Amino acid sequence: MAGSERRRHPRVVLNGRCWCETKDVSVLAQVGNLSEGGLFLRTQVAIPAGTPTVVRFHLGENGPEHEAEAVVVWRSQDLSAGPPGIGLRFTRLKGELAGGIRSLVEVVAGQETGQDS
Repeated sequence: MAGSERRRHPRVVLNGRCWCETKDVSVLAQVGNLSEGGLFLRTQVAIPAGTPTVVRFHLGENGPEHEAEAVVVWRSQDLSAGPPGIGLRFTRLKGELAGGIRSLVEVVAGQETGQDS
C-alpha cells in the first residue's frame, strides 16, 4: 500500500495460526496481523482477490476458537515488499468476536506504547 495509508482500523501483530478455507482449498497459515476489519495471513498459497473464505483462529493461547467470514482483498508474492500472503477483510464476525478483537488491539497497542489499559 505504497503512498497513502488506507487502513481504517488499528492493527496488531498476533502470534498464532489461522485456518483459512475456501470452496477449493484449506490452508493453515501464520497470522501476520489482526484488526477489527480483517487480518493478514502469511502464506505462499495463491488465493485470488475476491475469494470468499471462512477463517478460524484463537485470540489468545487459552481462548476459544473463533470463526469469521472474510474475503481476500489482496495478495502479495513479491518478497521485496514483505512476506508473501493474503489480506482478508471480515464480512461477518460471529458472536462477540468484534469486541474481543477490539479489546485485544487496545491491550496490545497499550503495551507497545507503554500505556496502561
